Amino acid sequence: MVEQMETREINGVRVEGHLHPKGGGFVADTAFVESTAFVGCNAYVFGNARVSDEAQVSDKAMVSDEARVSGKAQVFG
Repeated sequence: MVEQMETREINGVRVEGHLHPKGGGFVADTAFVESTAFVGCNAYVFGNARVSDEAQVSDKAMVSDEARVSGKAQVFG
């Protein structure tokens, strides 16, 4: 599957990225999300954040900066 490039405005800053194949959430080009992780359609992963393993980011959650979410962790809200 080819990832389609997206541009979103996050906290007043334009951020380049793509939609994660598992959940459809936004992942900035500067961030990393493993294919086994889930990023829900209203969630964002940006900055230098990393989401790995079977971790889930959902609802309107924003994972950013140097955050690391892994294992079976769930971030939502």
